[in-house]
Amino acid sequence: MSEGKLTIGKLGLVFLDLFIINLSYIAIFILKSGQQIPGKNFSAYLHVAPWICLAAVLVFYVFDLYNGWLHRDLNNVIYSLILALIITNLLAMGLLYLTQAFAMPRSVSILAPVLEAALLALYRLFLWYFHKRFSSTKRVIVIGKDAQEAMMVANKFSCHAKGRFEITMVVYTDDIKKIESRIKQKDHDIVAINSTLLRKGRVIDICIKEHKEIFMVPDITAVLLNSSDTCYVDDTLMFALKPPGIKPGQKLLKRTFDIICSLIFLGILSPVMIFIALIIHITSPGSALFKQERLGENGKSFEVFKFRSMVNNAEKLTGPVLAIDRDPRITKFGSFLRATRLDEIPQFINVLQGDMSLVGPRPEREFFVSQFSDTIPYYRYRMEVKPGITGLAQVMGKYTTSAEDKLRFDLMYIRNYSILMDLKILLLTARVVFQRDKAAGVENNMKAVAKT
Repeated sequence: MSEGKLTIGKLGLVFLDLFIINLSYIAIFILKSGQQIPGKNFSAYLHVAPWICLAAVLVFYVFDLYNGWLHRDLNNVIYSLILALIITNLLAMGLLYLTQAFAMPRSVSILAPVLEAALLALYRLFLWYFHKRFSSTKRVIVIGKDAQEAMMVANKFSCHAKGRFEITMVVYTDDIKKIESRIKQKDHDIVAINSTLLRKGRVIDICIKEHKEIFMVPDITAVLLNSSDTCYVDDTLMFALKPPGIKPGQKLLKRTFDIICSLIFLGILSPVMIFIALIIHITSPGSALFKQERLGENGKSFEVFKFRSMVNNAEKLTGPVLAIDRDPRITKFGSFLRATRLDEIPQFINVLQGDMSLVGPRPEREFFVSQFSDTIPYYRYRMEVKPGITGLAQVMGKYTTSAEDKLRFDLMYIRNYSILMDLKILLLTARVVFQRDKAAGVENNMKAVAKT
């Protein structure tokens, strides 16, 4: 979920997108009716065109098609573009119905999006390859306190947008002199470092003097401070950090939004739920619905509902164990349910009951909450709001993302909550459903590793 300032380049993209969308409608009109487009048909289109343009800009923005898209994997960009167009044109059809613009031919409403997709994909493809051809690869030195931390960060860089970053060196040490000597070397452009190491000695000073860009892995305190307010007490600059949580007015709006959307989703998805339940019964012995005790807002216990994706009584022999990548307990159909997030559908019932929200930190079991609270600072702050079916950690991370990394996203969500943010996360969840991670590991991309 990248953020960025409005630039001339982004404005150019917006205008070009809108030009292509409107051009596609006009081209289909001409192909269907010839040069003389029936006045009533074209008038119906002009009536809804401004709303279609507004919907397109908003949806394209939500899917990060204006911020940092040139640095993302091409498959990721195409997925986002196609899904954004589907949502935009579903909204367009809804607008045609609500405004009773029935003079708009259905053939135009169906064919125009196909032409839009082709033209938008072609020009974005051209820009992506042009940027790829002439932009330089950033060389990265990764510095961590120990081997595990350093290699984990290096792997993140290697898995992100192939060709954008190249790992030139991985260093694991807390010796400030050795860190400084590595930073001064000329074969890297970016220094990726843990925030605790960044505070030691003259690390920032050396990076600035050597013209190195700094990528910092923030600790939880830094995440909280990132969303603090700036204030002045006499002649002293201060950060004002309020307790995490959502204001009463925001809670009421969020609850109303949750109820309305949950009723709509349950109504639309009820045939899908019946089908999933039948498949689970056929492919794996045991109940289709899985209930488990979780901790919600303020540590309150409740039963969460899910479609069962593991073998029956999966933890009978192991006890409470977090799911891992390629977990042998997960059934074949369960893998599909988890990958598409369809196993979470029954949680709309939890939302209606008031135990959960559509968007928020995922609810966790008491066993793991106690475990994580002992090892990860501020972990219990994520329970200052209701848990969600989806959340910022789910759209930005993976099933295998560490608890600490997920906490960073959860706290960012709580500190920056708005109803618009909820809408954006819900739309991004749709993208995640169709998007699979196929990145290679760090071992295929590093040229050199320095051990100190």
